[in-house]
Amino acid sequence: MERFPKNLGRKTTKKPQLKLNKINQISKSTQKRKKKLITITPRDALKAKVIPPGWYFCNVENHYTKNAATDGSMVHYYELVICFGPHKDTPIQELTISEKAIGMGKNFFIAAGQPKEQWEEAEKGSSISFDETLPVGKVVKAQVGPEKFGNRILNKAQDFLKPSDAELAQIQGS
Repeated sequence: MERFPKNLGRKTTKKPQLKLNKINQISKSTQKRKKKLITITPRDALKAKVIPPGWYFCNVENHYTKNAATDGSMVHYYELVICFGPHKDTPIQELTISEKAIGMGKNFFIAAGQPKEQWEEAEKGSSISFDETLPVGKVVKAQVGPEKFGNRILNKAQDFLKPSDAELAQIQGS
């Protein structure tokens, strides 16, 4: 004769009292912790500000890279901040350029000072190389427009031009 468990076909419940006590202990210990404050910098506040679409002069402030989570390919990020006009100091959404689609950054790299002739050589079949940090510290003219991301509107650079010498002189004079 086989023995079957006594609770076969019945739902078993553990004593909820024990779990409740543990939860109470955890919540009491978190109440004892010092409350931390969230700091919002002026840059954070300006990044949330939606600006009208148009052409803006932007300083390329930083460059960093990360590996893509999907396939490990290198992704380049460039941080842009408006450097002239009524929206001065407003950061633009980071410009993202993947190593798998580096040609998508053509106008950006040319606006930042890469010789246009190098791209023309590449279009004719030559391989070219340049320093990935070339744009950092340069001023570019960026066409900025709104882009919806989830339930937010971001200021996103959509195209780039190289500023003229007269425009650069005007920016430096301000």
